[in-house]
Amino acid sequence: MSDMETAIELYEGGSGASKPKVRKGSDPEEQQRKMMVRSLTSVPGLGPVTAKALVDAGCTSIGDLKRPKFFDMLSLRQQRSARYYEHLERPVERSQAELLAKFISENISCKFDVELVGSYRRGAQSFLGVDIMLTHPSYVHVPTPPSKNGSATHGINKTPFRARKLREVQDSPLSSDVVFPLESRGFIAETLSAGPNKWQGIIQLPGRTIDGTWEDRSQRIERIREQRGLYTRLDLNLAPIKSKGAALLALTGDKEFNIDILAKAARLGLLLNEFGLWRWISDPSLPTDAEQGYWTFVEGDSEDAVLRELGMNYVEPTKRNFAYLANSDSDASTVKKSVRHRKKAV
Repeated sequence: MSDMETAIELYEGGSGASKPKVRKGSDPEEQQRKMMVRSLTSVPGLGPVTAKALVDAGCTSIGDLKRPKFFDMLSLRQQRSARYYEHLERPVERSQAELLAKFISENISCKFDVELVGSYRRGAQSFLGVDIMLTHPSYVHVPTPPSKNGSATHGINKTPFRARKLREVQDSPLSSDVVFPLESRGFIAETLSAGPNKWQGIIQLPGRTIDGTWEDRSQRIERIREQRGLYTRLDLNLAPIKSKGAALLALTGDKEFNIDILAKAARLGLLLNEFGLWRWISDPSLPTDAEQGYWTFVEGDSEDAVLRELGMNYVEPTKRNFAYLANSDSDASTVKKSVRHRKKAV
């Protein structure tokens, strides 16, 4: 789950809050069971329902997931995550992320702009998984939010760039012009999810030979087949050119920062999502049984412009976190309230 997804869940009162601690004096066996369930849910895509079923069936650790009895209880995505779990828990260094981004740039059309986002853009020295944003001069369509009663918060995707229809995925340049050529180069090991604007999967970290060229394609494919080498989680996000600024905001800030800017937008009667900042326009000329208005695009191509519309100065990517909000003069009450709420639940 990305930081924007988590932020939206927390802002909307979703499931992002911390889980309550086990009370002192509770049954030791039940406490142990809860610890095992919590451990299993650290596997990407493995939720509490499946984790509880696994524990009830006798699974006691993540290592047990590879045993046929438990492996068969997993969905295809969960099986893929479990197979590479040790790799997914290994931090990626900045230099590795940069090499990965360069490999992508050199193996897809040069018209794509490839930019590292997420923890990398916030300045972290190492991180679990790599997030990349792609833009292309011919990819310009900006989908409008769902029109539901003019609500300024309705329709915000819990998953930025989430797929809506299978046809959208098949027709997307992300699939045909990015994922497909990278698969053919022995870069992609597994696909976890795919949409027209977002692909998530497990990739083999690229390497160079002594003479500076990329490793041979056949060697990479063979290593994937034998599950040798180093792997990590990769998110590819395709943003329309006009939405570049909004997408960078969504894909860079940590969850507290994103909670704050979502709340600022809502207080102004606006909607902020990965495609831009929107204002609801009531239209009295529409029939009474219509949705009573429409969304109009306010801003999206520039981070600075979006933040300015929210009454904020530009915030450097390395400062888009709770520490900055807590120590700045800006109104971080939404974030502080969220944190207090989570502490109270502990």
